[in-house]
Amino acid sequence: VLGINALGLNMIMEGFNEKGLNVGAFYLPGFAYYDKLTDKNSSKAISATFFPMWVTGNFATVAEVKNALKDIV
Repeated sequence: VLGINALGLNMIMEGFNEKGLNVGAFYLPGFAYYDKLTDKNSSKAISATFFPMWVTGNFATVAEVKNALKDIV
């Protein structure tokens, strides 16, 4: 995975992987909706800030990502 790190954390804000899949974290506070974290869904939660790393580190195609989105919050 190759990407841009804007916060000095072990994550990327934009990037791509060896398969050519690329992603950007368009964090839009006040404009975007994020699911609330609960005891019931916390085991399936991925922070919006770590979402790009999860995508580029685990998938090769958009179809694979779309399928995996069914199982996360």
